[in-house]
Amino acid sequence: MMKMNRTISNDITTTGCKVIMKKITTVLLLAVVFFSMAACNEEKTTIDVITPQGSPALAALYLHENEAYEMDIVNGPDPLVSAFGSGSHDVILAPTNLGAKMHASGSDYRFLGAITFGNYYLVTQQQDGFTFDSLDGKEIVMFGRMQTGDAIVQYLCQDTGIEPSFTYVDSVQSASALWLENPETIILTAEPSLSVLSANHDLSIIDIQEIYQETTGDGSYPQAGVFVNKRLSEDRMDEIASDIEASVEDVLDDPDSAATFAASLDYPFPESVMASAIPRCHLGFIAADDVKDDLEAYFTRLSQLNPQLYGGELPEEKFYVVGD
Repeated sequence: MMKMNRTISNDITTTGCKVIMKKITTVLLLAVVFFSMAACNEEKTTIDVITPQGSPALAALYLHENEAYEMDIVNGPDPLVSAFGSGSHDVILAPTNLGAKMHASGSDYRFLGAITFGNYYLVTQQQDGFTFDSLDGKEIVMFGRMQTGDAIVQYLCQDTGIEPSFTYVDSVQSASALWLENPETIILTAEPSLSVLSANHDLSIIDIQEIYQETTGDGSYPQAGVFVNKRLSEDRMDEIASDIEASVEDVLDDPDSAATFAASLDYPFPESVMASAIPRCHLGFIAADDVKDDLEAYFTRLSQLNPQLYGGELPEEKFYVVGD
């Protein structure tokens, strides 16, 4: 009898231990699930930003000083298209027409505001009387056929009755190379390439943005903008808008210091070129609800050449991040 009692007692003890261990395991699993869910619901502390080099990267320059931002500077549109599709970044700086086109395709990014207002110029060697009207009957070397610069110039020519002829090359660099071979050539260029040319040559320059404003009576066209992933909270979006606006103001207040800082970050242009380019990049930050009318007017004019530049239809209301 005593041996049987010991066996029963041992069985009870073993069973009790198993129950206790099972309860402990369950509690630990619930704790892991709870903390995992809390981590998922908590917004990231860093903000991932992707920007093309050039004017948008200069506008966002001082975000590099803020530990809250992780900056990726890329070349060409392909990385931007990929970011819109994958949701890899919290913030994308991109041409406004590209952002609208990607939104129409189902992208999760919304328009927070505009940061650049055109950086296209027509140039030739120094000469008197080089005005937009003087282009009638002249040949202009263009780059980016059926793209933004081409669309704006063609719209302005049609609206003012100017009839130049157009010859197209594959890039702004190719246009510059043709001009260096024959300085009497009239070319379409953009900053900072314009500052590269003007550093060593006397140029006559037509600011396409000024002609656009004079012709349309509108503000200049919002060429590049800030697009934010809809997963971000409203407070975080407000923070991003404030930080980008401050960056633009600091860049414009002291272009020389901004160029020095950009050079220290290995921006792909000489410091002197960036200092010269900044005032002609037409940087600024205007929130979505304040720039909406100008953006829609810009897209409507683009549609006269190529509606697919922005997706074919004006963006719907949910495209815009609208403040209170």
